[in-house]
Amino acid sequence: LKFVFIENNHQKMDPIATRVSIIFQELVQQGMTPNNAAIEAFKRVSEDLSNQTPEPPNISSSTAEQNQSSPKQSELPNVQEKLSQEQIMTIIQSENKLQLYDIFASQSLLTNCFISEQTSELDLDFVQKCFRYISSDPQIDTLKLAQSMCQTLPQPIIPPHYKEYITNTKWNEKEKNVTLSQIQVILQFPSLFEPELHHTLAFGLIHSIDHLDGDQKNRFKQLLSKYPKQYFSNVVSVVQHFLTLYLCEHPPNSDSISILPCNVLKVMFEANSISQIIPITDFYNDVLNSMEPDALKDHFRRWLKAILYKNPSNKETFCNYPFLLDPHSKSKILEWESEFEMGKRFEQALFQHLFAGIGSPYLIIKIRRSEIIRDTIMQLRNVTEADLKKPLKVSFVGEEGIDQGGVQKEFFQIVVRELFDVNFGMFTFDEETKMFWFNMNSPDTAEFELIGCLLGLAIYNSVILDIHFPSVVYKKLLAKPLLLADLRESQPAIYRSLLSLLKEEGNVEEIFGFTFEISYDNFGEVKTHELKPNGSNIPVTNENREEFVELYTKFLLETSIQPQWSNFYMGFHKVCAGHAFELFQPEELELLICGSQELDFSELEKACQYDGGYNKSSAIITNFWSLVHSLTQEQKKKFLFFCTGSDRAPIRGLGHLPQGFTIARNGPDSDRLPTVHTCFNYFLLPEYSTKEKLQKLLLAAIENSEGFGLR
Repeated sequence: LKFVFIENNHQKMDPIATRVSIIFQELVQQGMTPNNAAIEAFKRVSEDLSNQTPEPPNISSSTAEQNQSSPKQSELPNVQEKLSQEQIMTIIQSENKLQLYDIFASQSLLTNCFISEQTSELDLDFVQKCFRYISSDPQIDTLKLAQSMCQTLPQPIIPPHYKEYITNTKWNEKEKNVTLSQIQVILQFPSLFEPELHHTLAFGLIHSIDHLDGDQKNRFKQLLSKYPKQYFSNVVSVVQHFLTLYLCEHPPNSDSISILPCNVLKVMFEANSISQIIPITDFYNDVLNSMEPDALKDHFRRWLKAILYKNPSNKETFCNYPFLLDPHSKSKILEWESEFEMGKRFEQALFQHLFAGIGSPYLIIKIRRSEIIRDTIMQLRNVTEADLKKPLKVSFVGEEGIDQGGVQKEFFQIVVRELFDVNFGMFTFDEETKMFWFNMNSPDTAEFELIGCLLGLAIYNSVILDIHFPSVVYKKLLAKPLLLADLRESQPAIYRSLLSLLKEEGNVEEIFGFTFEISYDNFGEVKTHELKPNGSNIPVTNENREEFVELYTKFLLETSIQPQWSNFYMGFHKVCAGHAFELFQPEELELLICGSQELDFSELEKACQYDGGYNKSSAIITNFWSLVHSLTQEQKKKFLFFCTGSDRAPIRGLGHLPQGFTIARNGPDSDRLPTVHTCFNYFLLPEYSTKEKLQKLLLAAIENSEGFGLR
């Protein structure tokens, strides 16, 4: 379809190609992938053509019909006036297209002609309708229409290296400002995606948005936050497309042109944060995230230097726009920062150890299995924050061996399992959401500092933790504002009750009978808490219910767990005080700690190592991977948990397990189940005689395993 557009140069497109294009765009907007949409569009048009019965052309009747359907020149409205929607459609459907170009060349008409008379706001549906008609009319020159719109935009500041692209473009020399309605109309122009308009209309539009004053940008942000998903996704795609094309033409350096779309996308990202219209993954830029590691590292160094020395570099850096970077890129940055911190602490400790005879280049924890929680608390309590940045080494008292990562991993698994046992009393467990939440009645605040510290240590030592916190925990760790929706995972029953309170159309005071006093259970004793002074005597009404919901939400997510949370937060930030964490969104931080639910076992197969006589061509290995790939998604998660102690993949995928993945021969054919050293992801597989036997015993192992042996 793209080639059809380019070959026809947007002029007098073949009617068949036009119909295909319209259907294609509609299907993509409905959520279909571009490849499937193209196939379906061609299929539908092909079927329509095959069902048509050709008739002899009747020139006279055809001409008469055209004269009846197309407005006469004398009937066309005066384009100097403010035009109604009906008048706009009359001009679009007329034979004379000159007036159409005049409308799109006038800033005032472009601003006023698409305003709804009912709401006095821009009518995006009507804008889309007009552009659909324009795109389907082969008589309308969309390049000329784009040139008309350029004339409504002020002259952009054009760097020397960019002037060769913009030689014949006319800009508006009278007006120095643009209107928000004008910007919103042009943003919906479908041909903005075409390469011919990249250096002209798209550039001028993005330049104009970036140069809006502060009040206009805030107003634009608020307007965008109310967009339906289809329209919002479209405007984000326009700016992403411009950035991608520019970065493809030029190395991914943050020059004055590439920063323009980044600034505009920042406004759009902030608008999306208000209403959560599209997933944050729609803001990731593929070109930026595929740049060479050295280039990304250079961006990070410049960004960090500007922060540390409070002297921003003249060169901008893409790290100022972290929403463009995916979790993989951010994890690299975090890895570089942690390597830098660990390397610095290691060198200092090594120097002291060699020349002063004190200290160790590692953070060494020696613990007894029988007192693992107590010993860990006591030892971590006595180390400095600087020591926490050293590489971690764990040893169990009375057990020989050097920690190469396996003992460390086992340590995390055991500690997390004990701390999250509901009988331990630190956390409550919700059977509906399968999530843990802080027990407001727990007095053991030292353990909360420990679990926070362990989360940080796991990040710095690349260990995935099998924990199940609601997403609001990661929002709180990054100091993000909290909403009612954040109760959905931690307190689902209360969340539904508060939601029904807000939606109730009747008299809520009579229906619910709530006051600004709430009750909760404290070890079997019912206690009460006033959400505001004298709350027990203040009824919840239709007028004050939003205040009640806000205060109740704050009590559940903040006030009620303040002692426990403060210690947890302090423990986490003792370790994770680096600037790289400022780049993460809450959902990305969760991926970093708990791993990804996207499991690509082909990556694991490619990275797999073999031992004990096996290789990738061994018959049992071929059968093994064939069987693994055929497992259901739930079985794959159980298999991964059986092998690694976690049912999630590292943030970079299964091909990047910290200890790798090894399959070793465990003797000849037998009836023994496969076993695993989860500390090292070391899979012990007997050489079963048949594929059927392999399947039976492997499924028995993973279905009855809890990660530390059989039930």
